[in-house]
Amino acid sequence: MAKKDHYAVLIAINQYPGITPLHGPEHDAEDLRAWLEAPDGGDVEPTNIVRIYSSQYGVTANPDDANPTEAHFKKVLNGWLKVSPSEWRERVGERLYLFMAGHGFTSGSLTDPALYTAQAQPGDTAHIAALRYASKIQNAGFFDEIVLIMDCCQDVLKASSVTEPTWSPPDLQKTKSVKFMQAFSAPRAQKAFESLATDPPPIRGFFSSVFMEALRTAKADDEGYVLARAVEDRLVEIWNDRYFKKTDYVPPIVAPRDLRLYRRPQTKPALPTHQIVPGRAGAGRPPSTIVPLSVATGQIVCEDSGTEISVVDADRRVVARGVGTIRLQLPAGRYEARFRLGSAASQQAFYLGKVAGADASLPKVSAVKSLHQPRLYFDSPVPMSNISNHHEYHYYPALDVERVQASRERRVGTSINIFARDSAHERPTPWLMDEQLRDRLKLRYLDPATGRAAELIARSRVDQDAGYTSFIASNMPSGTYLLGMPRAYADGLYWHEIAICVPNGLEWRIDVYVDAVDDPISGRRFDLERASVLVVPAKAPNALDSPEVRLTEVARLALLEGKLGVGPEVLAQLLNGSIDAPMLSLYTAYAIAGRPGKDSPDQILRLCDGIEKHWGRELADIKILRAFAEGEKAGAVDFAFDDVPLLAAGWSLARGLREPLTLQPAVQTQIAMWRTPGSIWTQTRVPDKRTMDRDQLREAGVSNIALDELRTALKLVDASASPLQQALRRALLNQFDDDDEVVNLSDVFGQTAREWLVDVALVQSALLDSMAKQRVAVVAVSSGSASGQGELMEM
Repeated sequence: MAKKDHYAVLIAINQYPGITPLHGPEHDAEDLRAWLEAPDGGDVEPTNIVRIYSSQYGVTANPDDANPTEAHFKKVLNGWLKVSPSEWRERVGERLYLFMAGHGFTSGSLTDPALYTAQAQPGDTAHIAALRYASKIQNAGFFDEIVLIMDCCQDVLKASSVTEPTWSPPDLQKTKSVKFMQAFSAPRAQKAFESLATDPPPIRGFFSSVFMEALRTAKADDEGYVLARAVEDRLVEIWNDRYFKKTDYVPPIVAPRDLRLYRRPQTKPALPTHQIVPGRAGAGRPPSTIVPLSVATGQIVCEDSGTEISVVDADRRVVARGVGTIRLQLPAGRYEARFRLGSAASQQAFYLGKVAGADASLPKVSAVKSLHQPRLYFDSPVPMSNISNHHEYHYYPALDVERVQASRERRVGTSINIFARDSAHERPTPWLMDEQLRDRLKLRYLDPATGRAAELIARSRVDQDAGYTSFIASNMPSGTYLLGMPRAYADGLYWHEIAICVPNGLEWRIDVYVDAVDDPISGRRFDLERASVLVVPAKAPNALDSPEVRLTEVARLALLEGKLGVGPEVLAQLLNGSIDAPMLSLYTAYAIAGRPGKDSPDQILRLCDGIEKHWGRELADIKILRAFAEGEKAGAVDFAFDDVPLLAAGWSLARGLREPLTLQPAVQTQIAMWRTPGSIWTQTRVPDKRTMDRDQLREAGVSNIALDELRTALKLVDASASPLQQALRRALLNQFDDDDEVVNLSDVFGQTAREWLVDVALVQSALLDSMAKQRVAVVAVSSGSASGQGELMEM
């Protein structure tokens, strides 16, 4: 009998007037719908399945008129979860399925996938923050189980943020009691794919096709139930055989251990008494050998501690995972170890235990013999040895910079060394990077007494033959700096900046390494977002190839994907203070915060203690990490005038803290307002020429705006608006599009302020500035729900 307490929302968007259309999402959604309705599948009551497809709304050339939008999704949820516009239901049902397919993105350094709605276009990232919606539903306890499936890219978008939904069910703290399965088509910062138009129809998404096959063919338990974990194992098995070499990743799935997805009649299998060890078909394959089923032990050790390890068995199932070093306790037999580190991947086949008929060419792993994985040659902006993009004509000049700085006398403060290179450049060919992008560099210093930025003279050295730009700043006082490099966009030149904090004292120096990437507008440009920032001993003349620098770089690459980049031994050394590498500790603390466990709070606090010991000051990141680790015990966090979270993850953690955080005024207007989501660093995107001093924004005041004029103004896309203004515009448009919600500007202002760590007054003033640029009349009335009444005031 169909389950009337199971519900499903399927959103599939093929048609995007403002960006590239797709062909597979609706086919994928229909495949899932068929399974949901099938008695031997999900067995969901068909009337409880709502489809929201772009084909239901016709074709339009104007993105602003395109559907579906976020409002369509909220309307479905409200119909199930609300008794009235102001009253929420309690428990609604047992399970909720959420499926979303189309274009997508993420932001920040934590997993936060979002689906572009049909209105998405350049300068307008209209989207549904899927994971945030699902988390709110989980927290409110409307369902006992939630299954979120997303087949869309998780590109890290640099021009906008995933914004908090303007949708607030009751905060009932029921997250721990609700089982939540998450299945995403691509890891953070990776693309998802669909089959080509030339392939046999129908066109399908790689992930959706594999997920559905795994759902239908995963092994059931003795009672016939197919568990979420079984689907995960089956998906990994299929993906490794079919798409791993094409994508170089495995789709991430969070599968609760005891979540039963559905029941499939199955004969109870007999318990095995032996194991069949396969040979290799073809040349000289020995016959399969039957040996007693036994458990063997062994270990895998990687020379790079942060290497990601997965072990698959003869049936291509993942049976073990780890970082750096893992100890195995598995049935004796043939296995394959797969290793991944940044852009590098490798694999080794091996036998575990004593196996009759084993291939003599494969290593044997036992309790007394380990499988060793040498260093992997990954890409890095640091021109050190043993990487894939190493060049002598970058390596030796970088060493020269180190030697010069190590020999200099420190009188006032720390040195900052910047080495930006183009590792794809080949001598003696011309350097294919525009002069204004390779020759210009900006360094700004935040006044610790006011937070205002003062630009320093940055005279860089450019070597056109070798393809690098370098800059040395000596005896710099401790504090916060902004390193800026130009980047060309279709509408002009912008400065990208990242925040750097110089430690107190003369013990350390800052080395910043940047590589170049292809760019559709400028050809080649420096990629500041993926820069490597190292804090190394001031007197070290050869830090470039030190073990600490490689460990730090490996941890940075792992954090780019939201993963822990140190193995258990290195983590233990960091916790007991036997490794002095401040940036390595900072990366590790954020990685642990992103995947919290029982020991996480203590580990984060110990890492923070070590960082402070060497840095000589409490960074904004440390304040946020401490508050996160202390939880309910955390006190108020006070930011200094020049405090800026260095890492993008700091903003994400701060948003979830019990007490709202607000940066100092000058930092709000000069950095927070222009902050763009980064893979790892706090970075800004500022027009080369600003139309006004952003500090003036704080002097303006606004309480209520005439809705008709506001809505008209918001329809106009302003590509030069700050990222905060773009996010605010989209939040307000979503409010207008939602017929079930009262348009409350105060709520939107408050939510945006919390998201960006700024005052509500700045958000209001940012809106006024946008209106002024559009030459639209606005109203100054009282705060609260907008009524559209008031006296017009010409801007």
